[in-house]
Amino acid sequence: MPFQGGSGCDKLLFMDDEVVELDVPWQPDSVGAEPILYQDEGRATLTYYTSSLGPNGPVTVLTFSPCMVTKFGYPNEDGRFGHPVWNLDGGLYEVTNSSWLRALQAQNAVGHPEAELWWPNSPYAKDDRPVRHFVAAFKESTFECLAQSMSGRIAGSESRLRPPP
Repeated sequence: MPFQGGSGCDKLLFMDDEVVELDVPWQPDSVGAEPILYQDEGRATLTYYTSSLGPNGPVTVLTFSPCMVTKFGYPNEDGRFGHPVWNLDGGLYEVTNSSWLRALQAQNAVGHPEAELWWPNSPYAKDDRPVRHFVAAFKESTFECLAQSMSGRIAGSESRLRPPP
């Protein structure tokens, strides 16, 4: 769908978000995940506890690259009812047909009407790798990221004491 700029931006919000739970072995602990985010201009790395053992359990290290933008913090599990992808329990998800990505496209088009020629996920974009919308829902926070890929691994608990390489 071509995106709209200007006053059409409000029409793009909260429409048609489809949420799919990811079938990966890195699901966060339901109560004590304690997520930490490390980020630079091109990559975001999220660490959290994976098992119900909490601080003594294994740590997941997720890397999102190249990372376009992130949100981290609000809402917690109680505040998600007003969120575009409100029906999330704790876990890892991908949002297809993302209203967040469409809103950013509309915002960008105000200053760059030609953006459809190069914006990610446009049928005219030179880079055919799509930007994807990932969500990690925790008990006390939510992490969202627009990135081309996500990779993950289980690490020892010492991985939380220092930023990733």
